[in-house]
Amino acid sequence: MIDFNRVYVMNLENAIRGARNPMNSWARSDSYYDENGQYILGENDLSLAKKGSEMPEQAITESI
Repeated sequence: MIDFNRVYVMNLENAIRGARNPMNSWARSDSYYDENGQYILGENDLSLAKKGSEMPEQAITESI
């Protein structure tokens, strides 16, 4: 079994912005940086990320 102790996600802000490009929905982005410099994922961006994770594998490979 693989044990993950430390996991870092890099460049999430740009990934969300890129996911919004095809829909021209940048104004719906609601993520922000808090006072500690941590990136806080907003409800609209979280919903977009969840929709992207539900895409069939064929649709993902066709979009590349």
